[in-house]
Formats: sequence, C-alpha cells, structure tokens
Amino acid sequence: MKVQYLLGTKRSLFIVGLSLMTLAANQLAVVADNQIIQNPENEVSNNNVKSNKSAIKLRLMRTISRNNNTITQLKINNNTLFGADDNGVIKLFDLQNGNLMKSINTNARVNLLAITADNKFIVYSLQDTNIIRIIKLSNGQIINTIRTGRNVERIAISPNGKILIGTDKNGVYRWDLQKGIRIGTFAQSNLIDMIDISPNGKTLVGVGQNRNTSGYNSFVRIWDLTTGKIVRTINPKSSLFIKSIAVSSDSSKIALGWAGSDNVNALNIWDISSGKMIKNIGRDSNPFIRVPEINSVVFSNDAKYL
Repeated sequence: MKVQYLLGTKRSLFIVGLSLMTLAANQLAVVADNQIIQNPENEVSNNNVKSNKSAIKLRLMRTISRNNNTITQLKINNNTLFGADDNGVIKLFDLQNGNLMKSINTNARVNLLAITADNKFIVYSLQDTNIIRIIKLSNGQIINTIRTGRNVERIAISPNGKILIGTDKNGVYRWDLQKGIRIGTFAQSNLIDMIDISPNGKTLVGVGQNRNTSGYNSFVRIWDLTTGKIVRTINPKSSLFIKSIAVSSDSSKIALGWAGSDNVNALNIWDISSGKMIKNIGRDSNPFIRVPEINSVVFSNDAKYL
C-alpha cells in the first residue's frame, strides 16, 4: 500500500487542518488515506470528523518510537523521514518500513531543519546561535558553516539545492549554499513571518502581517528567487491572521490558512500570475462552510487537493 501522508509529531496529528488523534511527544505516525478504519480503537476521536460522512477515514499504519526525547523538527524528503530531537540528534527513517536508517549527532539543539531535494545535504541551525551548518548526508561531515550574524527564524532551500533562504524580523536573505556566503537580500522583505519556494524554483512567496486596531493587516509578497526583486504583492482584505502558506506543486497557486479570534477561520487559494483569489472556504464564503484553524497546509502532487 502506498503511503501518501505522514502527519504530525509532538502533540497532534493533522490533515487539512482537522485534528485527528493525539500522539506522545516522542512518536511519529505514518498514515495512509482513504482507508476504512477496521479497529474501533484506532477510530478518529474528533467528534466533528466522526459526524462528517464525507471526511476521509484514516487508518494508522505505523508508529515510530525510538526514545523518550521530544521531536522538535520533522521533514519528509522522497521516502525518507528526517526528525531532530531535543538532544540535537537528527534521525533518518525509512517511510516504508519505519526502520532507523541513520543518526547524526549535532551536539546542540536543532532549531531549524531543511534537506536538499536530492537528499544529499542537510541544513540546520543551532538554537540560541547565529550558526547554520550544511552536512553531507552520506558521511555526516560538515561541509560548510554559515555565520548569519542574525537570529534566523525560517530557512528554505531552492529545488536545485544551490540557494539557501533565511528570514529574520528585518528581512529575507539569500546565501550560496555551497560557498556559504550571502548573495543578496530580497526587496521590501521586513516583517515576513512565513516563506515557501515554488517547486519550479523560480519564485519565493512570503507572508507578512501587522497588528492593528481591527485585527491584522496581512500581505503576501512574491519575489523572483534569483534576482530578489518583487514580482507581485497581494493584499488580502481580511482582518484574520495567516497561520499557514503553501505553493502548489505546479507553481501556479498559493494556499493560505487563516485564523480568526472569533473561531471563524478561512482557507483560500490565490493565482500567482494574476494575484487574484480563485477560491475561498470559511469566513465570507458563499455558501458558508465552517473550517477549523489551519496551522499547516500542503498541496497534493497533482495540485487538486489540499
């Protein structure tokens, strides 16, 4: 059976923003979709999901529990699961059988984690430092150390593995991943909270937001990944807070998950080329559909599902 989703660590498991089941802090779960739950003990405990006849039913395929350490970072690349625990150990698991493939000790707590698309290099930042390290996966050797001079809050790697993107409260920056040198700053990139790189490697999308008396003033900025120049700015007319962002697998759309203080949330999809919203679910939708607070969102490989 092909596993299509791996969802959640630490506290809860999510698909399309719906809380499905609770996991211990030191466990990972592999879940297959569209499977009828045979064992009542595995049944989804969220009452809203149970009562929704159209909801996807899930069956827990595998739980991975290797020690008592809390998993602080989690990434999936191809058929490999990368997890970093609170002791600074990065572990690689085979998604098909759950076997531990490799352990790499960083000797410090890992704050951020990213993997190149070809699975050859791991990039991570160390907590309470301005240091980012690049290690070769095959032998665990550190090949480069970047001293950022700032507290980097987000990192992402271009699909070709050549550019590292990092953000702090003052801007979004580009580094040459192989040389470890900074090569530029993205225009008007202050106050960016979240970033995502389009799969075609041409575009960087960032979300920024300011608090005002009526709620939040949020914006989406789209840059040319190579030049750092602004391609487009989207200003959604909403007082909600953006909690999640994703670029579709065909690099044509952006999904935004919103949270409202009154628990009336939203999920909408925007066209990158035109900057126009093409779908809205939740607040102000017609007909109105109540959606949960969406903390994470991802497109399916065919860009048809979230």
